[in-house]
Amino acid sequence: INSKKHYQTAYKIASEGIVLLKNDNDFLPIDKNKKITIAVIGENAKKRMTLGGGSSELKAHKEISPLEGIEKEFNNAIVKYSRGYSSDANKNTNDLKKQALLLAKDADVIFFIGGLNKDSFQDSEANDRKSYDLPYDQSKLISQISKINKNIAIILISGNAVKTDWKNDVKSIIQSWYLGSEAGNAIASILS
Repeated sequence: INSKKHYQTAYKIASEGIVLLKNDNDFLPIDKNKKITIAVIGENAKKRMTLGGGSSELKAHKEISPLEGIEKEFNNAIVKYSRGYSSDANKNTNDLKKQALLLAKDADVIFFIGGLNKDSFQDSEANDRKSYDLPYDQSKLISQISKINKNIAIILISGNAVKTDWKNDVKSIIQSWYLGSEAGNAIASILS
């Protein structure tokens, strides 16, 4: 039905399902009233996660992206976005990486929103994953960003485990799963 009450329930369930895996020196929560620059990096910040994956696909009326939720929650901050990596094999990712690194250099806080998606050989039906590594060279990008700026919170969007060989390079790690219609609002409220 997609009533206001249903969206409130979706938000509550999504918020309660998020897991904080690491939080060095109480990096999170970030004060949403501060006038800071936040770099949001990662394709999963904008990618619709209700689509694809075979039987896990949903026909959602709306889906708030993590980027939309962060922009709304941190409305006193300057929020800048860079894709950083791409799930499109035909896309030249060198430019995406350069843009992400430039953005990270001047940010007070970085929210790297990555993980898996519903593509084949990830969280999808009929194709097992071939590796526990993060796809699309995300691990390499995280390591490159951490050499420029240590104020990184990683927000993993996935339905199962991923290798975290970069865990010592970041201050915070959140496992957010696939949160549905209110994903972005739930993630943003946990970050703040």
